Amino acid sequence: LARADLAAGDVAVAAKRVAEALRAFRKFEMNAELLGCLDDHARILHLRGHSAEAARLYAAVEAARERLVLRRRGRHEQRWRSDVAAVRAALGDPAFEAAWAEGEGWSLEQALQHEVALAPAGAVAA
Repeated sequence: LARADLAAGDVAVAAKRVAEALRAFRKFEMNAELLGCLDDHARILHLRGHSAEAARLYAAVEAARERLVLRRRGRHEQRWRSDVAAVRAALGDPAFEAAWAEGEGWSLEQALQHEVALAPAGAVAA
């Protein structure tokens, strides 16, 4: 539902739904879905003007996908590439590369902790 909210331009509702989904997917160890939600959260960060944080989170998710051998499929891969390109364009290559390098070193747990720190108060339970 968060993706539908994003498509409709309702970033606030999408952020709330992503937070709810993250809690559920984390609780039940649904890693593929959890990574998809983190990608959605990175998109929300970028839309809210936090492009460096988005780049870090995209990188962390990509590194986790490689470790867990969980690939995006079809249109999700295309949307991800487009979203990452938008973040790169917003930051410029040097800042994007620096943020990406930092995020690549994060574990999945660090990415989740970072997401919790950036979420509005009370939106995500650790």
